[in-house]
Amino acid sequence: MNSTNKQKHNLLVVLEEVLEYRKTTFSTLATYQWEKKVSKKITNYFSRETYIEDLTVKNMRDFFSSIRFKENGELMSTKYLKSVKTIMQAVFNTAMQDGYIDKDPLYKFKIPTGSMPNSTERLISKTDLEKLFIAIQEKERFKIIIPILLLTGMRIGELLALRWSSIDYENQIIRVKEAVKTKYIEKNGKVIHDGQMLGKPKTISSIREIPVNEQVLQLFDMWKEYLNKNPSVLKKQKENNLEDIIFVNMHGKLMCYNTLYKELKLFLKKHNLQHCGILFHKLRHCYATNLFDAGVDIDVISKLLGHSNIITTANFYVKVNLEPKVKAIQKLNKFTSQNYQFIDELYK
Repeated sequence: MNSTNKQKHNLLVVLEEVLEYRKTTFSTLATYQWEKKVSKKITNYFSRETYIEDLTVKNMRDFFSSIRFKENGELMSTKYLKSVKTIMQAVFNTAMQDGYIDKDPLYKFKIPTGSMPNSTERLISKTDLEKLFIAIQEKERFKIIIPILLLTGMRIGELLALRWSSIDYENQIIRVKEAVKTKYIEKNGKVIHDGQMLGKPKTISSIREIPVNEQVLQLFDMWKEYLNKNPSVLKKQKENNLEDIIFVNMHGKLMCYNTLYKELKLFLKKHNLQHCGILFHKLRHCYATNLFDAGVDIDVISKLLGHSNIITTANFYVKVNLEPKVKAIQKLNKFTSQNYQFIDELYK
């Protein structure tokens, strides 16, 4: 999809023009805000070097397949996917009217449907996890953030909002109270992205305490040591009144999880691990499944994850290991054959 041809037209530039025009047709600002929000799926997926003339039906199929699922593994709503398609269709309609393209890549295109991925598909294999942990040793942020996510099950937004005062070193507990969220403001009649802000976590149940081991605390200490080697960052952090926030960028501001996602996507591709998909949230699934396989009650797992109900934990996060069940039935079969021989005799 890359091109150096100056006669071609940048997808994201045309998208912005289309959104500006569509804004004049909406009766409420809320509708415009909704389309701006939905359009981020497009801007996050396609690069600045994407040209409308190069897009194909396959590109559209790959794009919609990539946005079918939310970060927690649930299917995106049909309304959401249709909204994305509506915006893309408006872009292609404009491109055809202006003579940029002759064929519409979305012609007769149907939004993909299908079943949810099973729990196993939401996990990272042990082999890939080992490759990942070797690879992240070269990148300081991932070297700290990825192991913490695996060992605590926190959402990425919760981790980025964590404060030093939220860590109880003595009792080895992390207290989750906030989450980093994207901040939007209206300026000159436009709704624009204005960095990150601290807000409430996803649900009331997300406010929780997570017991951790010594290894997790050491990871936080490693990050503190890294920051101490960068006094300019600490200075900017203090100027931004964020000195208690653990994870900040080089400008002393809240880290942007969208930026981290993009960095991670490139990082995984570099190390041939792109098949790991949405890694940050998969680490949360691994945490849940590891707890379950270790014999932890699913109700406790649900509370550790900050779920509002146990059904979410059971349906989307826990990969049930069948081996213990098979062994249990084998034991039962042995017991019944020894103690209920009459059944075998009656049903020979």
